[in-house]
Amino acid sequence: YMPVAIEGLHYHRAIGDEAYAFIERNSIKQEGIHFEASLHLYDEAGRLVLSIERLRAQAVTKAMLEGLKKLYYQW
Repeated sequence: YMPVAIEGLHYHRAIGDEAYAFIERNSIKQEGIHFEASLHLYDEAGRLVLSIERLRAQAVTKAMLEGLKKLYYQW
């Protein structure tokens, strides 16, 4: 899966030495072709550090990866 979109990114504070993530799945669509989830990152004191709202990731085929490789090398 490759991230293709996010609805929102919220930075709250600097991160310390340790962090904990909570991931909330919002949806899975089209038989697993893509999914949406929100991610919340907390510091060791339990304070919110970073929120990513509705991250959308899409399944990637080998052909798509080859196309990205060609695009990268042309750029």
